[in-house]
Amino acid sequence: MDAWVGCSRREPWGVLPIPASTKGHLGVGAVVTAAARRGAAGQWRMDGESVIFVGGCMRSGTTLLQRMLCASQGARPFTEECQFLTALIDFLVAWRERFEWLQDFYGTPEGYEAYAKATVDAFLHASFETQRPARTIVLKNPELTVHFPRLADWYDKAKFIVVVRDPRDTIASILDVAQRHGEAGVSSQIARIGRDMAKLSHFYKVHYFEALQSPKCKDRVLIVRYEDLVNRPDAALAALSQHLGLALRADLIPPDRFDRRDRDTHVAAFWTTLRAEPPSPASVGRHRRSLSSEEIAAIETHCADFNRGLRYW
Repeated sequence: MDAWVGCSRREPWGVLPIPASTKGHLGVGAVVTAAARRGAAGQWRMDGESVIFVGGCMRSGTTLLQRMLCASQGARPFTEECQFLTALIDFLVAWRERFEWLQDFYGTPEGYEAYAKATVDAFLHASFETQRPARTIVLKNPELTVHFPRLADWYDKAKFIVVVRDPRDTIASILDVAQRHGEAGVSSQIARIGRDMAKLSHFYKVHYFEALQSPKCKDRVLIVRYEDLVNRPDAALAALSQHLGLALRADLIPPDRFDRRDRDTHVAAFWTTLRAEPPSPASVGRHRRSLSSEEIAAIETHCADFNRGLRYW
């Protein structure tokens, strides 16, 4: 495995050390498995066993992977994105950075950190209780990816999976959503970026920086290519089954049952018919149909660091 190089937050993309094993197939960093159980004193203790966190940039295939991970009789049914968990951790982290306002209530940063973890423990506990008798829960939200180092630190037996997709195809898909936002009069971050390939490339890469370079995530993250999921779904399911200890079956892959076209215009823009269909390679290479040669070249320049380990071009 290639060395993982630490980078400053000011310039995080000098080198993106993707493990060499990701080239051309499911790249696997060793993921530790484990369990949520009661502590000796009968107090609820969560160490992350049977929790699978799924992340990656939006439009990279996170929903498809979530569907595939739910293709097991022992897994939690396909559920909504865990946007609340992301917002909860965002809130907890924001206040951790203003600890001077909290010292009178928590005493020490360690005391607040324990409170923050206990708060997330409660969310996970409620998820397990609500989804009984499922033995595994799959929690997916693209924006949660930046919190993988913290979650890895808190839950030493949780599993973490990051989906990567050709940045050119991902950005082409993001632009489609941005266009639908613009047509509907929705103000969103991606709509405001427009067709600025430098900013879109940064938007893409920032999802992965923490999860793929933090020492806390080293050897904890399974990297899955979108292209493998759609071109070789049976092989992908077999590899995931072996790695996660789940009996995943293609005939059990559920559709995305949340038809977001019936919701607000911001969410509806993310809907595509592929969400309700079996894995399909129809969108692989789509950037050639919707991006100009100049835009493709710009993405390849701005994402060259990211591409060193993944070799999309």
